[in-house]
Amino acid sequence: MAALLNLSISPQNKSRIVQAGVIPEIINVMNSGSLKACEDGATILLTLSYLSDDVKFLIGSHEGLRPLVYLLREGSERGQKEAVAALFNLCLLPCNIKRAVEVGVVSEIIWLMGQWYYPVRDEALALLNAIVNHHDVLRALEREPLIYYLKEFFSRGSRKNQEDAASVLLQLFSINPRYVEEARELGVGWWLLEVQQYGSDEGKRKASDLLANIATYVGNRTGIKRPRIDHTCEASTSRSKPRPRGGTD
Repeated sequence: MAALLNLSISPQNKSRIVQAGVIPEIINVMNSGSLKACEDGATILLTLSYLSDDVKFLIGSHEGLRPLVYLLREGSERGQKEAVAALFNLCLLPCNIKRAVEVGVVSEIIWLMGQWYYPVRDEALALLNAIVNHHDVLRALEREPLIYYLKEFFSRGSRKNQEDAASVLLQLFSINPRYVEEARELGVGWWLLEVQQYGSDEGKRKASDLLANIATYVGNRTGIKRPRIDHTCEASTSRSKPRPRGGTD
């Protein structure tokens, strides 16, 4: 595997490796060989996946996603990084997202997000953000304590972490109101106000949408509606009042 890894570094060799039909063998070695062989295989698959969507499909159809998902928990820091990067690229194809969910990618991403001192946690959040709009991912997330971990990214993460977490939340809010309640109870609104003020333009928009969703949800629960200001009436009452009638001194 190490020799093949060295060969795959050269751009000229990438297409030759695919044409030689060795992708299934690479995946077999990843599943049955040592941890180092599995991590070397992840690097090779990542490199080859940049060639075309056909290669992405080929890797997915030969169950190449399974050893990559395995590395999310069991790999070294290098193996985890390579696996996340490969999964990110392979899951640009919706059919590969479905395959990844079937071999447990969602629970492994959530586990990795909860390991706060793991350097790969940021990449795990970015991967979740990339696949969260797929219906199989959303269904799998219903079994996971996701909101708690997103709150940790809001309170302790970088600005990009906060915006990725906001993007995931926005998708979740659209499918199930219980996520709105969980986010509100954990105080996520305070961090959304920060993103709304200091984030990128896209981050500000998403934070504003989330805050509006929370306000609407709370209003529906309590029966209190946000007041509407009638600026016409406001303007008329601001005019000078007529002097009261009365006798002269």
